[in-house]
Amino acid sequence: MKTNKTLFRSRKPTRLTDKGPPQKPTPRQALLLALPSCLLFLLPLSALGQVKEVLKFEPGDTIEVLRAKIEYNGYKFKVDHNWVFDMPTEKKAAFFSLHQPLVPAPRLGSTDDYGPLGGPPPS
Repeated sequence: MKTNKTLFRSRKPTRLTDKGPPQKPTPRQALLLALPSCLLFLLPLSALGQVKEVLKFEPGDTIEVLRAKIEYNGYKFKVDHNWVFDMPTEKKAAFFSLHQPLVPAPRLGSTDDYGPLGGPPPS
């Protein structure tokens, strides 16, 4: 079986954009590629040493303490007195334990069946 020697020769570029077989990058090109790659991996590591403790909100915090914690934690919202903040602690606990039902209650319209003794709703 004959082999075609032209297949194994290095081919010459035929177009302006065809540069022939791939070449090994120069040391300068390798450095320009490696430097940004290293920075991408080392940048997150430098942030690990700068972890700041987050102050948590407690149930008995006053408005002034809440404002100080918000500023320290770097949050971008404001707090002030409102009807929930001014509730007694027991009522607040009951209020915050309320939740929406998982399935909303069905609403019956005037054309729905109310059963044998239900009758239409009062208007």
